[in-house]
Amino acid sequence: MLFAKYGSKLEDGTSIQTKRKRVPSFVKEFVAFHSQRADRDQITHHRVRVLEHNLKSFVRLWEAEKKLDLDDFIPVYDAKFIEFRGKEERRGYRWVGDAKKRPITNRTMNTEIVVHKQFVNWCINRGYCVKRIECAEVKQEKANYPFPNDYYNKLLSVARKDIETSKHRYKWSKMNYYTIILLINRIGCRVAEVKNLEWKHIRKTKDGTRLFLYGKNKERDIIIPDRVAEYLERLRGSKRVEGKKWEWNEKDYPYLFSAWMSSSRNVHFDTDIRRSWMEKIGIENPEKWVYTTFRHKFITEALLAGVHSLTIAKYVGTSQNMIEKTYEGLIPKDIFNMVFKDAPVASLESKETLPKFLQ
Repeated sequence: MLFAKYGSKLEDGTSIQTKRKRVPSFVKEFVAFHSQRADRDQITHHRVRVLEHNLKSFVRLWEAEKKLDLDDFIPVYDAKFIEFRGKEERRGYRWVGDAKKRPITNRTMNTEIVVHKQFVNWCINRGYCVKRIECAEVKQEKANYPFPNDYYNKLLSVARKDIETSKHRYKWSKMNYYTIILLINRIGCRVAEVKNLEWKHIRKTKDGTRLFLYGKNKERDIIIPDRVAEYLERLRGSKRVEGKKWEWNEKDYPYLFSAWMSSSRNVHFDTDIRRSWMEKIGIENPEKWVYTTFRHKFITEALLAGVHSLTIAKYVGTSQNMIEKTYEGLIPKDIFNMVFKDAPVASLESKETLPKFLQ
């Protein structure tokens, strides 16, 4: 009986026992394998949790398709996953008063497809299947648009009112995300750099307040405007008040944007708080206006102000070539040509100062 069912699939030498295993067993083994890698510091334990989470949709489709053998399931996955996942919805966090169902974004689906391919390739290397996932990622809308300036002050106003009427952990979290928006919008830093920020990275010097930033395998030490330093001091003061009951202090809770009562780095920034603020001011498709769009807003406004691209690149920690590729078409051609001419002497000075456009 077993040979009749599996005999045609044993040409690769894989045992019947392996072929009879179900997808959840492979997933469990895959996660255990990467957990061991995390124990050896080859990857982070957070990465393992991300892999496991992104495989849930793979398992759900497999269950919906009568739990086929993996090789039989992969062609079905290629044909049906995008449509299947597109019909699913996610629900917001109830603790922020947002139980609204939301469609799955193309970005989320693409992230899951990448993980699914990684999982299946791992299974192939283990001899658990022979077929690869051929499903192409979903085409995404260009994602480098800056957050619309007409809505920015309205967003801040709604956020402030929400913070004023919140208490304890809710106020803590909302103050975090309000400050994140202010920070990225005013100095154009990356989200990864914000997540890594520690209180010790803020330093007062004779030249002004300096901020050490690192993330995406890059690091830099920049001078920040006095107004930005005030934002960070305001956040510090808020944490002292809200964290008084559990004796919050900078030494034991080193990260600026750590979660409530947590001393560790906040690896996942909540998106529902940001979306709820954006919905209140009437922004369509708030899910597409991620925190990175405030970095795009900063860079675009600097270019429109005539700041040379090399000066901007140096300040935000990227290359002049990357700025040219990313922002061409988003600003008038005459201004674009002007800010990509020969670098100004000021941008090449060895002594770093606060760029004039930030003063």
